[in-house]
Amino acid sequence: MKKKILIVEDDENIIEGLTDVLTEKDYEILAATNEKTATSCIASNTVSLVIMDVNLGVENGFDICKSIRSLSDIPILFLTACDSEMELVRGFQAGGDDYITK
Repeated sequence: MKKKILIVEDDENIIEGLTDVLTEKDYEILAATNEKTATSCIASNTVSLVIMDVNLGVENGFDICKSIRSLSDIPILFLTACDSEMELVRGFQAGGDDYITK
């Protein structure tokens, strides 16, 4: 069975690019653009990794990360354009496991 990765991102081009790369490596990809969909994916699937953006329109990845943390200890990787030191700290405080800038 393929391992599943949840991508929480509002940019369709980034979702498509990550999906192309990761499916070539034999991962199954789930995508969410908001907290409700992300937590639903976590609750109903065995997800091995979450790749999370910070800026998601009205919602933000830090809050979604906290919600996911209340459900699971799945590794969460922030992949975002937010590159300030303060944002990095907020990512780890929210429960993220790593923080990479785009």
